[in-house]
Amino acid sequence: MYKAIRWKKATASQLIYLNNSILLPSIEYRLQTTFLSKSICDQLQRPIWILIKNKLGLASTTANSICSYSSFLDLRSIWQNQLAHQFTELTIRLNRQDTMGTIAKIRLKESQLQTKSILSPTSKEFKFNKIVPKHNLIYKVLYEAAKIGLQINEHS
Repeated sequence: MYKAIRWKKATASQLIYLNNSILLPSIEYRLQTTFLSKSICDQLQRPIWILIKNKLGLASTTANSICSYSSFLDLRSIWQNQLAHQFTELTIRLNRQDTMGTIAKIRLKESQLQTKSILSPTSKEFKFNKIVPKHNLIYKVLYEAAKIGLQINEHS
């Protein structure tokens, strides 16, 4: 997308619309079964950030968080969008009573076994360590959400 719009005459608000309404939903669709690291998300979005900053006349070294501020530009990042989507979908799956809910609970128990913990990753006392099991999307989502203070509480 960056190569297609780099030399076009577009305003910053048009670029923000393209980012928030076209780019992010298409990436969100493709990331339904994958969780990218923050560094990869930042690397993917860097050209768009630079283009928008140039259109606004901001320095390229301006912090991306300034552009993400809701009262300024409300530009959403791939990382924010991915984490919000995955966390929401996880809570929906864990609360389902059908096969999808059962599978989600099995994957959650599997992550507990892989980390060799006696506590479930959704319990309040669970402490995430640096060992993140490979190929377990549920644990990765819970791990990244815990870094920013989000937690799913289990009810018995």
